[in-house]
Amino acid sequence: MSAVFLILFLLTFYTPLGIASVFVLPVPLTLYAYRHSGKGRLVTFLAVMFLSFIFTSFSGVTLALPAAVLGLVMGGAYRNRKPSGQVIILGTIVSLALFFISLTISIWIFHVNPIELAVNASKEAIKQIQAQMGAVVDGQRAAQPGQQQSLQQLLQTVPGLMRMIIPSSAILYSLLSAVANHAISRRVLKRMGTLIQPLPPLRDLRFPRSILYYYFIVLLMLAVPAISQYGFLHAVAVNVNLLMIFAFLLQALSLVAALFYRKGWSKALLVVVVLIFLLSPFAYILILVGMIDVGFNLRNRLFLK
Repeated sequence: MSAVFLILFLLTFYTPLGIASVFVLPVPLTLYAYRHSGKGRLVTFLAVMFLSFIFTSFSGVTLALPAAVLGLVMGGAYRNRKPSGQVIILGTIVSLALFFISLTISIWIFHVNPIELAVNASKEAIKQIQAQMGAVVDGQRAAQPGQQQSLQQLLQTVPGLMRMIIPSSAILYSLLSAVANHAISRRVLKRMGTLIQPLPPLRDLRFPRSILYYYFIVLLMLAVPAISQYGFLHAVAVNVNLLMIFAFLLQALSLVAALFYRKGWSKALLVVVVLIFLLSPFAYILILVGMIDVGFNLRNRLFLK
């Protein structure tokens, strides 16, 4: 499993496929931890850390460390017959803690701030768009003054916003990492003859109506101009707003999954429809549908008819 982990690690570290393979990276050690005891896990952990250091130096260790620990922790929890819901929560907490630990190590020891690298990359992307829109096309400027002004405002607001939403982004990334690791590891273990308790179906996911009230409170807070002067309170409101939008999106996906289940339509078609909505401006429609479902129990009104 160390060799499989190393291959996935190098794929993640050196290629653009790392955007997707980073969620598969903990799987080999999850499988290993499920099938072996604590001493073997420690030896394997030290081995993958050593190999990661050999091939990528210290910078790669900050990527390998969270994935390795997440895999070993979740695999050990499965071995101890913990319910899948508890394993997901444990994995999310561990992944979140290791995210900030790796970030701290990268900043303090290696003097590399990944967040600032991402902020600078976004600045450069916006500047390139500005340059392209300001280019001379057929003797006329391609960009209108209003467009240039909008891009300039974007250049001023995006870096601060990216830094502000680090907590909520880390929470969502940690949750997705744990869920992806569970889904992939469970399928592999099933092929190996081992059954892991599945999560409840997505179609059964329901959020309480109270989150809608909290969302409106957060919106009212963000609507007050003076709140931007209170840095901590403003950051809390922005991060809570992002998490609640994600909850509404999940609620909408749950509604769509329930509809497909009632109609008997294929899961492949469900995946295609969801991707079309998520990868387009129609994602806002899903969020609105999720809010309506939370507030007015839309699925019962549809299915009872």
